[in-house]
Amino acid sequence: MQNATDEPMKTERVRGVVEGVSRIGLQGWVSPVDGVDRPVRVIVRIGGEDEATILARLPRDDIRNAGLSVSGRCGFEYVFQRPVGREMVSDVVVVAEDSGEALPHVDGPGPNLFDRVFVGNTHPESAFLSPQYIRHNARRLEHLASLGLPLRGRSVVEFGAGVGDHTTFYLDRGCSVLATDARPGNLALLRRRLSEHPAFGRLETAVVDVDQPFPAPGLFDVVHCYGLLYHLANPVAAIAAMAASCAELFLLESKTDPGEQEVSSAGDENRAEVFHSYSGRNFRPTRAWIAAELRRHFPHVYFPLTCPAHEEFPANWGDLAQVPDGWPRTTIVASRRPLGTLFLADRPPLVMNPV
Repeated sequence: MQNATDEPMKTERVRGVVEGVSRIGLQGWVSPVDGVDRPVRVIVRIGGEDEATILARLPRDDIRNAGLSVSGRCGFEYVFQRPVGREMVSDVVVVAEDSGEALPHVDGPGPNLFDRVFVGNTHPESAFLSPQYIRHNARRLEHLASLGLPLRGRSVVEFGAGVGDHTTFYLDRGCSVLATDARPGNLALLRRRLSEHPAFGRLETAVVDVDQPFPAPGLFDVVHCYGLLYHLANPVAAIAAMAASCAELFLLESKTDPGEQEVSSAGDENRAEVFHSYSGRNFRPTRAWIAAELRRHFPHVYFPLTCPAHEEFPANWGDLAQVPDGWPRTTIVASRRPLGTLFLADRPPLVMNPV
């Protein structure tokens, strides 16, 4: 097996490799051989057709330490516009735009991207960068933006931030963000993905497992807690701890039990999968349970009258046949003060308008 820091390619202009290709994307590195610290533009081709042109400028300390790049800002990652067929994976080519030379494919250190996708979601890249997950996040954030909430220029803490799929929603609105997650590997990929964001200076990260007692990281205008509650073993204590960091708005999204009473159930998950429970336990509350628990900490709790345009968020709670796993998702807004918006109701609606 050839190491990724070997020099498998040396032309007049660049050297580099494609370290892994899967049905969903690819990764690698490329840098100028003349020692000048500049990002290289590469073309991704599938079956001879240009898919995209990207800059290789993600931080790669291993390449810098090997003396193959001055700053190490020479990595690239790309998620295909749509998954390619298994038979097409071998037809994916990355070409240095200036030289026209194709980068060779080698196995990098550890499992390559192809292996990560087909052995399971044990690496952040394969778990969070799939087209299905990207679509899911797009619909959730579209919906959040439609609610008319005061979210610009706020201080925000994200609990369960994962690899930063929601972080830029706030950074692009002039917010300062503390992104937290129980898994350090998720936060490492978050920082790597967002390192070139123009508001990267307003982003901080911290390892926080909300299933364990933790000190409040500060007081923030907004607490963002999407896709976390149903992965917890100790949800009551976690809500109380997160609420202690909330000065104004608590935004929560979760899978739920479809019942109408204040009940919940617990189960198990595979904690090796990085978007599953860190403790190995899970939790399925009803909407009524979540509302009752939030009302212990907030005087105002609201349910949106709209929902994301995605099958996991039913528009009609009387017909859940389209929900893939039978656990419908819901969004709830808790607030320290009344919110004057037409898009929120005090009680869980049975019928909503997708946005």
